[in-house]
Amino acid sequence: MLLHDPGADVLGADVTHIIRALRQRSEPTLTAVVATAAGVSAPRTRAALKELVSIGVMTLTKVGRANAYTINRTHVAWDGIQLLLDARLLVLRQARRVCEQVAPAGVSIALCAPSGALRGAWERSARFIVVVPESTELRADVIEGVTRVLRDTVGSMTGNTVAVTFIAEDDLRERVRNGDKVAKEEWFRSATVHGPDLSQIILEMTRQTARPTDNPVRT
Repeated sequence: MLLHDPGADVLGADVTHIIRALRQRSEPTLTAVVATAAGVSAPRTRAALKELVSIGVMTLTKVGRANAYTINRTHVAWDGIQLLLDARLLVLRQARRVCEQVAPAGVSIALCAPSGALRGAWERSARFIVVVPESTELRADVIEGVTRVLRDTVGSMTGNTVAVTFIAEDDLRERVRNGDKVAKEEWFRSATVHGPDLSQIILEMTRQTARPTDNPVRT
């Protein structure tokens, strides 16, 4: 499952973006407005809407000569579609719950953002980063426990391979200082499920790196 967008993996990207665009609207919405809100081209929007109308998920209304669309919230599949749209949040919520049981409070655990460079099997993996602060020494059983609960919980909920990487806070700081692409992109855009927010940690490290030294060399 594409964990960053499970709905797109099952329903297709166009359909998912269009349903999300209409989800908060109760009034009939013109095709052009749907396309703009969904970020989908007009021809692809029309094709997706036609399919959704044909299966009853979308209702077509005429506004003059134009078509307008409304989600049919009484459709038997609507509750299931909503679950797909919210699947990522459900997975993150469950990951938070299990991590609370095994991980120390000061440890940051986050689901990495997807990488544009990764394709195939890697796209359907869930990659977690665990940042261990200087003041904390993780025992082997804690490392094994965190890895196990994430693999068991997220793996069973999504069908994904789960990879867990542990890194010391000092090592993360060094990677940020050196402009490491993974740290400053995938890890920075991560979703924290336990402990201090990883994006804020990396942001503060970046700020510290950019600050001038307190004692500049005089010439």
